[in-house]
Amino acid sequence: MAIRWDTRLSVGNDRIDLDHRYIFSLLNDIELAFLQLGEGEGGEKFLLQTLQEIFSFAGDHFAREERLLLAAKSPRFDIQKEQHQTFLYIVKEMIDRILRFSGDLDKIEKEQKIIGEHFRAFLQNHIIKEDLLMRQVVTCFPPDYLPAKRK
Repeated sequence: MAIRWDTRLSVGNDRIDLDHRYIFSLLNDIELAFLQLGEGEGGEKFLLQTLQEIFSFAGDHFAREERLLLAAKSPRFDIQKEQHQTFLYIVKEMIDRILRFSGDLDKIEKEQKIIGEHFRAFLQNHIIKEDLLMRQVVTCFPPDYLPAKRK
């Protein structure tokens, strides 16, 4: 079942909201990749590429989010940072398992439940709960504000 971002999930920052829309799109691609696995249409390759894109994009997104939280002096910065690190660690583990199981569609399909549960939990516990709390602290900035990268 496809997931969709809508304005109720807005954190009040245009770039972070745009990032979240893209993350939702990538999570939908994971579902599509698993559907393609059984059809012999390059699902394994697509799954691996999508997980790698999630890992790469999420790292950049988390850096943006953390800069914004620091600039807003958010009391939840440490919680966010810890959740970000945990998410990246788990996605890296998923990538490693898919690589290890390469060509063994039965094992890869068994990963579907694990991967699905992780991403659902991330959506519920991080984006829907934790990130929405950002709205309270980032409204002190214009919606298009994003702090510069640290040198």
